[in-house]
Amino acid sequence: MTIKTKKKRTQYIGNTFALFSLKMIKNLLDIPVTVVYFPTELYEALQLQAEERYYRVKLKKLHDYLHVFFPDLLYAVPLQYHSIQHPWLLFQGRFNPSIVEAYVKTWVEKELPACKDIPLSLRIEQQFIQVGIKMNDRDNPEFTCSLPHVNGYQILQRHIVSQLHGLSIPIVKESGEIREHTFIRVVTDKGAELISWEPMGTKDKYSYKLQLTLQTIPFDSAVYLNIHPKTIRWSSHTATREKKTKIHAYLRFPDHIQRGITSSAFVQMEWNKYNWDEFFVSLLSVYGFKHLLPTCEQIKTNTQEWLNPPPDSFTVGIPYGSHLKFNHDIGAGVPVKERAQFADGVRMAISEKFSGVFQPSFEVVKRVLKQVQRSKYEKKSLSLPSKCEYHIFYQNEALREKAVEALTNSIDPIYVDQNCIKAEDGTEITIKFHDILTLVGENGLEISTPQEELDLIKKVEQALSSSTLPSVSLVELHNKEEFDNKRDPKEPLRTAFATRNRLTQFITPLPEVLETKDKMRIRHAVEDGLRQLGAFKLSIKKMTDVSTAHVGVYFDKTVPILSAVVDDHVWMYVPTITKDWVPYYQGQLLLRKANKSSKWRDYPKPAPAFLYQALVLLERKFNHKHTIIYTIAQNTRSQLSCLNNNQLQLNEDFQLEGRITKPHWSFVRIRKEDGGQVPEWSRIGKIQGEDMEEILLPQSLSSGVLQMSERVFYSLGGKPSTQKKPTYLYFKEDREKETYRKETAFEVCIVKHTEHLTPLEHVEITHLCRTASLQFDDYTAFPLPLHMAIKAAEYTLG
Repeated sequence: MTIKTKKKRTQYIGNTFALFSLKMIKNLLDIPVTVVYFPTELYEALQLQAEERYYRVKLKKLHDYLHVFFPDLLYAVPLQYHSIQHPWLLFQGRFNPSIVEAYVKTWVEKELPACKDIPLSLRIEQQFIQVGIKMNDRDNPEFTCSLPHVNGYQILQRHIVSQLHGLSIPIVKESGEIREHTFIRVVTDKGAELISWEPMGTKDKYSYKLQLTLQTIPFDSAVYLNIHPKTIRWSSHTATREKKTKIHAYLRFPDHIQRGITSSAFVQMEWNKYNWDEFFVSLLSVYGFKHLLPTCEQIKTNTQEWLNPPPDSFTVGIPYGSHLKFNHDIGAGVPVKERAQFADGVRMAISEKFSGVFQPSFEVVKRVLKQVQRSKYEKKSLSLPSKCEYHIFYQNEALREKAVEALTNSIDPIYVDQNCIKAEDGTEITIKFHDILTLVGENGLEISTPQEELDLIKKVEQALSSSTLPSVSLVELHNKEEFDNKRDPKEPLRTAFATRNRLTQFITPLPEVLETKDKMRIRHAVEDGLRQLGAFKLSIKKMTDVSTAHVGVYFDKTVPILSAVVDDHVWMYVPTITKDWVPYYQGQLLLRKANKSSKWRDYPKPAPAFLYQALVLLERKFNHKHTIIYTIAQNTRSQLSCLNNNQLQLNEDFQLEGRITKPHWSFVRIRKEDGGQVPEWSRIGKIQGEDMEEILLPQSLSSGVLQMSERVFYSLGGKPSTQKKPTYLYFKEDREKETYRKETAFEVCIVKHTEHLTPLEHVEITHLCRTASLQFDDYTAFPLPLHMAIKAAEYTLG
């Protein structure tokens, strides 16, 4: 008899974390460059011949294609930022002045023919560009460092990437097999990156991509280089949707014309479904290269043929994206094992080229907590208005029953029938059903012109009665792609419903046979409608011992939109629309109605003054003892400059542009991953399995908080439960079709804290508030007050 033994499960242990980030502490770096000055005669002529706004647009195109033809161009300085006496072009590596001069002359002839007879003479010098760290106050180490050179971040970032051109990184698999990946640089209009070459893949092709970004960290005296390993999947087809979708193609000049023109780098440039940019093609024609560039029709047939073209042709790579039709055989993402090895490969390579570069200490970047306990903050009441209406405009009868079922499951009522739901706290929701065709007619949603859009608004307004209670309407409606190039009816419907005091939530039509994913869609749509009425699922007021208002500040372009959670109810405040804080649902309706006119956007008061006034009004209304203000770094950068890294102040000195903030106001600034502004990370544990020794193993973690310093943390939020869990044991080459997700760590900076809460307690609340939204099972990108403000802008302003 054979006895089967139970296989021992792989276990992960260890609580050490590694940021994919390098600390650069050298005070000064001299970069040898060749400097080109803008032709003085041409500069003077531009000011005489055309308006500044006109020639700035032309200069932007000149700069874009300078990077295409000359990837060794380190930086092109916009003329509006400097006088003619300052450097214009900064070159590193090989450089042919006569070709640059010919290029500028060609640009003048094509774009500014009135200036074509002006003599061009380029003044050229050899210089050193000094890029280093500047402390705002060297006597106070808590001030954040900055790079003193006005273009220091872009220059240093491109210089580092050029130094890593040709980098070879070995990936070691579980079996011990080693696969070498060689990376070459890609020059873009925003910076530079590295991609592995030659492409991999058994069917469709892909490369690894390493994005490198320089960032400063609040209250830190060093600059950090963040490393972001990703995959770039090369499309097999370029058929796009009907809209003119622009694609950023990767282009590499043929080897035999590289000398004097370009290095072996790739350049990234726009390519749409109709043609290459006309100016780019004309430049190629001038230099005799046009015949080497494949036509768009040639590329459309099978783009992957051009990843390994004939020797006398351009290499062209079209990245696969969601805007391209057809599926891709390669899954997205990079396994965590490979991500960690790529980051380590960059670290080792750059340490040889730059002194004073090291990985942040594991003792500094430490784990604070795995998960904030949510159970004690769960509340029975969703904080809905005491009486409200939920209208369901259906195309499919199945929506009637399933929407009521979703409402019932979300509210957990003590009484329910097809027309009414009563919650335990006394909230009463009246449910009403409508066939949408009786509202708009058989073809009423088919609109093609602005006049037909206005007619639809008027028709719906006439058919609807004005609601006297807080009201939301769930409307079953196709996506805009289903309307055959006609106008999307969602926006006019939102406007018409808002005129009748009704909020709207849309859901795409249901199939005849409902699957689990369809039931989830209904639930999320129903709960998002409840969110518009101000519902959420955690008790925010229980999170602090003193009465606290939580305020989210979000800018739609230049207009501030504020939401506040006070005593577990949500309020809104919008300039020129609300003279006081109003209930959340009411604020959204007022915002939607105001969106008909653009006049309300012309708000003259500076954002800091507005915010100060709004916070004072909130205190007068609720008389709370503590206020926490949440902002997004990228969103407030131009409006609240006092929250930018180079202007951050200590607690007692923090001001809103000259207004000293009150002692009981706390400021929490969140920096999202846009532009690689937060580092990626992995947890370094050990693996234990049958017949296996303990080895170090990079792995992921669904959620938690990491501490960088006293007031800077990283909040790790788990992906929605509908996504697959992260996998640790696989390598991309072994399982190409697998999609490898990663958890994002958002930077949370406690800019100012009060005596009521420590920085750690602030970040715990911020982290917990990311789980408070009703319609999401896991984490939202931002804590509840910010989430509600962002959604108000999205749903009401379009």
